[in-house]
Amino acid sequence: PNLLSWTIANFVELSHVPQEAAVYHVVVTCFVLDTATNVLDYIHAVERLLVAGGRWINVGPLHWHANARIVLSADELYNVFLRMGTVWDILEWSVDTQPLEYRSMSITAQGETTSTKYDAYKPLRFVVQKK
Repeated sequence: PNLLSWTIANFVELSHVPQEAAVYHVVVTCFVLDTATNVLDYIHAVERLLVAGGRWINVGPLHWHANARIVLSADELYNVFLRMGTVWDILEWSVDTQPLEYRSMSITAQGETTSTKYDAYKPLRFVVQKK
């Protein structure tokens, strides 16, 4: 049996495919949550993909996409999950105190600096469980 799988897809659309509904025990999102135009769509998509008792593990920044219609702080997002208490249990929730490097200066093998751009975020980490 397959114990681990991955899919490249728009998981909002994937979650509406009947054979994908309620079949996953874990969904892991990494540096993806803030790409949502509507983060509630992502929350509902993960809910549809998970079996009862399934877990959603997330790590990533809340550096919302320019086209985001809903822009939430970590506390506001936490409250969304609290208000959906009939669906989700919050098992872990934290925001890193130290920045996590996302992209840093580019240096060639010859030691030449090709970019001085540096990106780092203090990511939101959470684990929620579908009831």
